[in-house]
Amino acid sequence: MQKKIIIVLTAVSLVGIVSLWAGEKPIGAGIEVKDMDKSINPRNDLYHYANGTWIKNNPVPAEEARWGSFNELKKQNDNKLKAIIETIANEKTAPSGSTHQKLRDFYLSAMDTNFIDKQGINPIKDKMAMIQAISTKDQLMNAVADLHTNGISTMFGFYVTRDIRKSDQNICYVGQGGFHLPDRDYYLNDDDRSKDIRTAYKKHVAKMLTLATIANGDARAETILAMETEFAKVCKSRVDLRDQEKNYNKLKVEELKALSPDVNWDNYLNKVGAAGVKEIVVRQPEFFKALNGFYNKYSFEDWKTYLTWHLIDNTSNYLSSDLEREDFNFNGTVLSGVAEMKPRWKIVLGSIDDNIGEMMGEIYVEKYFSADSKKRVQEMVDYILEVYKSRIKQLDWMSEETKYKALDKLRMFTTKLGYTNKWKDYSKLEINRDAYATNIMRCSKWEFNFMVSKLGKPVDRTEWQMLPHTINAYYDPTLNEIVFPAAIMQPPFFYANADDAVNYGAIGAVIGHEISHGFDDQGSKYDGNGNLSNWWTDDD
Repeated sequence: MQKKIIIVLTAVSLVGIVSLWAGEKPIGAGIEVKDMDKSINPRNDLYHYANGTWIKNNPVPAEEARWGSFNELKKQNDNKLKAIIETIANEKTAPSGSTHQKLRDFYLSAMDTNFIDKQGINPIKDKMAMIQAISTKDQLMNAVADLHTNGISTMFGFYVTRDIRKSDQNICYVGQGGFHLPDRDYYLNDDDRSKDIRTAYKKHVAKMLTLATIANGDARAETILAMETEFAKVCKSRVDLRDQEKNYNKLKVEELKALSPDVNWDNYLNKVGAAGVKEIVVRQPEFFKALNGFYNKYSFEDWKTYLTWHLIDNTSNYLSSDLEREDFNFNGTVLSGVAEMKPRWKIVLGSIDDNIGEMMGEIYVEKYFSADSKKRVQEMVDYILEVYKSRIKQLDWMSEETKYKALDKLRMFTTKLGYTNKWKDYSKLEINRDAYATNIMRCSKWEFNFMVSKLGKPVDRTEWQMLPHTINAYYDPTLNEIVFPAAIMQPPFFYANADDAVNYGAIGAVIGHEISHGFDDQGSKYDGNGNLSNWWTDDD
């Protein structure tokens, strides 16, 4: 399903000199010598000296694409979450509309693979019928709007978030998109690997359509690959997308209409709940100019094939096991090199996080989070920010003018630790034991409406972009904040009783990493208020 867009979300790697624990009990609060490889000279290879034995003893599991301290901790955390959800799932009664009822029914509907297989593609047949009924350009755009509001990404991207030049306001964004493969270069590069992926992708599309009982899968796959390739040709490269200045183009809605005159933008914005907006950030105007040409180039039958594929592609993980398996064979194995699917319960935990994660997060922090850890980590953040301040002052290549503004930005940093103080209100979200895919689309629609409801309201600076049980951290340039969820404040990143040296070498590295994002090639373009603004002298 369509993922919520986050401005900056970063994972960091950490050398494993601080070991993980076995089961739930830490085996040591500090450096574990047994994980080191002392046969290696640390002056030549510090990484393998510190981690060599751990690496030898921890091969990448068949169900993973990578393995390290983040993954190992997630494995431990998943067991805690599994215990929570299975306890809730075994409850015979839960008040209708309660958090426990919604978590229980979501989990049970997702775990009932026999019923999911029996239903087949029935949960999306109404959407398929809507697509097949398209006979006008307005109906085409209506269908795109309907899919977007139900979490189906297709044709282009639409979202509502902070205006990066006025970070106290929310605004609509539209941006390039329309293809399945991870990047436009997968469609355009001429190397053998890219050619092999395109060949495998075409076979994958044909098989998925056939499994969904759609005729002429091979011919339709040709059409889909051709259309997505045309979309890719007018998209910016990954490198060009990093230039925030060039990808920020605030236009009047009338100017967007001039780029795509055959697209009924008034109708689309009305359907997605953004009627009446006067301005919109068009991240790639050239894409929307080309989109108008695509509107006229492709027949309605082509568009039906294209939209039907994106509907199936976006929902396959919530439908019958044959569709889910084929989706994994291509996206998991061909693209990512993962040999085996995760156990069903792990897949469903990920789905809970993607859709109703704050429900689980609220229970998680009540059970596992320590306020004492939060206090100590905050002290570490304060100390590291003070050292960063000192380092800026000592820079010999930075002018006094830029130093002043850098220090001002650092002074304005805010820190969020543990979990949100304002949980989302899911009271109007319906979840029951019917189709798993239907529950997913209900959740996606609720999340989409929650996003669009921000229009015309002040930016909520208390909102989190990460769940409390996520093993990660992030810096958000539009809020100038660093955020550390509860789950990362535990071994091997943080030990409540360990020597400071251990914690500074572990979670201290994560803290420093996130602070540095405020001054890297992206964060350095935003000021202390979170606005896209060049505060550097030209020489600096």
